[in-house]
Amino acid sequence: MEKRKFVDQKVEPKFHAIREFILSHRHVFLRQGSVVTSWRTYRGHRLGPFFSLRYRVSGRQSAFYLGRSIMLAERVKGLLREMQHERQFSRLNRQARAELRQCKQLWEQDLASVGLSRKGFEVRGWNGVTETSSPSEANKTSKEGKL
Repeated sequence: MEKRKFVDQKVEPKFHAIREFILSHRHVFLRQGSVVTSWRTYRGHRLGPFFSLRYRVSGRQSAFYLGRSIMLAERVKGLLREMQHERQFSRLNRQARAELRQCKQLWEQDLASVGLSRKGFEVRGWNGVTETSSPSEANKTSKEGKL
């Protein structure tokens, strides 16, 4: 059976070696790192493209040579993008949880002003609330007082 997709047998082992390197230095590549394309000139002829993985350690730039394979460069770019998106997702998740916490505190204050309390997302204390102190009535009186 004929293989229809292009398979570069040298790319796969090299990608696994680079992947292991990136994962062993995860703390560096979560924040930085990029695949850089470069060309060389030899006797007036432009050669390339050549790819390398660039990153900094203690302020000093380092490089990991990837070679000429566009397919390898794209796979390394994808791995870096995935790792950096993971970090960005974690940051956004922490930010959303902090905002939810703040909203819950504001909600508790509003509920306390009309004699209610919160447990989770459930509002409690409706039995002790009179008709005039319902949240809709409280909003009307607070709006009228501001006019």
